[in-house]
Amino acid sequence: MLSKRRIIGLAVEGRSLTAVELTPLNGGAEASRAAEFAFPDGLGLGEPLRLGRALRQFLKDNGFGASRCVIGLDARSLTARDKTLPPGVGGQVRLVLSLAVEREFASDLKDLVFDYAPAGDDGREATSALLVAAPRAAVEQLTAMAQAAGLRVDGITSSTLALAAGADAALDGAEKLVLRVFG
Repeated sequence: MLSKRRIIGLAVEGRSLTAVELTPLNGGAEASRAAEFAFPDGLGLGEPLRLGRALRQFLKDNGFGASRCVIGLDARSLTARDKTLPPGVGGQVRLVLSLAVEREFASDLKDLVFDYAPAGDDGREATSALLVAAPRAAVEQLTAMAQAAGLRVDGITSSTLALAAGADAALDGAEKLVLRVFG
């Protein structure tokens, strides 16, 4: 269920981001405003506090009023692997995947942030989960940028996976293909 308060989605792509403010409406949400923020010359994620102050001014100038945000990373910033899980994993998915992370990414473990999207598990058959990793430095820089802009970060996700989740809800189980074209 969606919150009763507005929230801003920030989809980060290279040297810009798209901001979309969502307003609750009849159990769903409506995009009440959207704008593209091109990073000012000389500023990037390496200077998250200065970039955040510029973002704060941009949001104010464009009438954004929400104080919470969810940040979407572009697919180029992520590593994803499908992991087959043994039958009967049930509530132990996180533990099984943490072991898989240690095995597959041992040298990079401290430099990455991990999450997963589990498939259903009826307990009888093997199932799978999508394991996703993002550079820890990028996650920390984006969080610092949003906080400097006066926003509370409710989550960081993949922009493409967020689009796919929206398609899931909209299509109610029908087959789908999510295609995101990068400019």
